[in-house]
This record gives sequence, structure tokens and C-alpha cells, in this order.
Amino acid sequence: MKIQIPKNSNNNENFENNTNAKKKKKLHGKCHERDCIAKQEILKPIINVDMTSKDMYEYSEYKGEYSSFRSHLSRYVKRGYIIKYGKRPSYYQLTPMGKDACIDNPFGYREERIALHNQIVSNYDKRMREKYGNNGVAYLNNGTGNNFSGTPPNNMNTPNDFGNEYDSHGNEKSDDENLESQLMEKDKEIKKLEAEKFSLQMTHQKRIEEYAKKVSELQNKSKEQPNTQKSETQKKNEERINRRKKLAKKYNGEYLDMNFFKKWGNMIPVRVKGKNAVKKGDIEILSKNNEEFSRGHIKHKLNEYHIYACGFAIVNYTPQGIYVRDILENGMKEKKLMKY
Repeated sequence: MKIQIPKNSNNNENFENNTNAKKKKKLHGKCHERDCIAKQEILKPIINVDMTSKDMYEYSEYKGEYSSFRSHLSRYVKRGYIIKYGKRPSYYQLTPMGKDACIDNPFGYREERIALHNQIVSNYDKRMREKYGNNGVAYLNNGTGNNFSGTPPNNMNTPNDFGNEYDSHGNEKSDDENLESQLMEKDKEIKKLEAEKFSLQMTHQKRIEEYAKKVSELQNKSKEQPNTQKSETQKKNEERINRRKKLAKKYNGEYLDMNFFKKWGNMIPVRVKGKNAVKKGDIEILSKNNEEFSRGHIKHKLNEYHIYACGFAIVNYTPQGIYVRDILENGMKEKKLMKY
């Protein structure tokens, strides 16, 4: 809900007069006490209604300057006490956390800090008494942490050694100063983590790009390699076919000799059974990779004399190859296809 402030010629004049009146009445006291009271004074006007900073300052009981008032609002937004929305003018809305910490119990956090401070001082005093006795050269009086009885030795801890709760003079810092210091430290940590995150993201992205590049290169290589192998194999096959066709044409109408089988390659005339006279089924023309060789079923390879005696000749030509048979001995059961 937004309130409407009547706009008239005296509005700015009243605002300035009110500001000057507030400057004359300043709240005195310890800093942390004043901060607690200031929270309540500044945020009271927006308990049930949203206001601009100018309206809040006019209706609040805060006695400080308007510039300090605006600084407080900025800190309260960061801490989550209020929400700022809209532009020119911007409105402020009180959050549940702000109502609890600033309106209902403004001194709650300070009381917790005092209790923690007293506990720290008590522990410090106890350690000093245990170490130096009741007549020690230095220990804290009455658990206040502000006054020392005597001069502490060089190796003795001072209130500054217990963290950021004290300034350089051993006095307790205000709640706002402590919170602001903590926020600054957190901001530094966040920026450092963001920088590390960005660096890791860049490294990860670079590795992904390198991996994708390698995969692409391997895929292209795997595509090119089979084509190269295929072309080389195809070329060899064509050369073999042409060579065998020429050889078959040369021996057309003639008996095949040992030289023919050597030039043809991979096909060998052998005797698979029998010892003396050649009978049907004793002679075969087998490939070098035939299992009969590995099994030891071959009697022997035919030599030049046996090849001549069998009278091997080409009996038929086909697109796939030539058919060969032993015309003189008739030791083969059937003609043999020798592929180009």
C-alpha cells in the first residue's frame, strides 16, 4: 500500500524545516545502543504501509541527518530488513525479519553480542588467572573488557586477539560495524569464488572444444582410411584379374605347365590319395589356404613331370575364371574352376 503525500508549495519547506529541527536534537550514548534505537525509529513508519525514503524520514523519530538516514536504509536492504522496489520514487517495504529484528526486539542481537562478549572475557580472565595466578600482571576487570589492571606482558593476548569484535583500543565495535565488516568479508569470498568458477568454466569449455576437435579428426580419419584401403585393394584385384586373363589367353589350346601355375598363383595341383597308377579322384587343384594342407591329407604336390603327364588344359572360359581338367590321366573327378 502506498500513501499519498499532498503536494504543495510548502511541502519541501516543511521537509527542510523538519530536517533542521532534527539536526538540533541528537541522541547521545554508546554507538551500538544508538544503532538499535535507530533501527526501530527508522522502520516504524512502514510497519503497515510502504513509503519513500523522504516520507519515512519525515514521519520517523530518527534525529540524525537525512544522508545518514539514507545510509541506514541501504544497509537495511542488504541485511534483508526491508525491500526496495520501484524507480523515482522508490518505495520501501518492511520484511518479517525486519519486523522481528528491528521493531519487536531491536536489542535482541545486541544482548546476544553482550553475552558472547562477557563469555569471551570470562574465559580470557580464567586463563590469565590459571596462568599467572590471582596476582597476575594483567586481567580484565569485572568482565567488561574495557579496562586493564596493570600493563599486560608482550606475550599476553589482548581483546583484539579474539576476533573482529574489538577495535584497536580494545573497545567493542557496534553491531552495524561488525555486520558491515562481515558483509565485506563475505563479498570478498563471493568475488573470489566467482573468479574461480569463471576460470573453471573457461578451462572446462576449452577441454570440451579440444575433445570435440579430436573426435572430429578421428571420425574424418576413420572415414578416409577405409576408402583408401578399398581403392588399393580394388586396384590390386584389377591387376590380378588382368594378369590372369592374359595368362589364360596365352595358354589357350596348350597344355598347362609348372610355369603356368606359378604365374597364376595360389592354386596348386596335388595328389590327395593313391600311390602308383592314377585313378579318378586322386588328383586335385587346391588353393594354398585349403584345410587339406593343414590336416596333412595331401600326399604330395605334383612336380613338373607329373603336371606334364596329367595333361592339364583349359576346357572352358567364363567371366569368373577358367575351367581346368587333366585330359591325359583323368585323375580329377570333375573340372576345376580357377577364378581370376
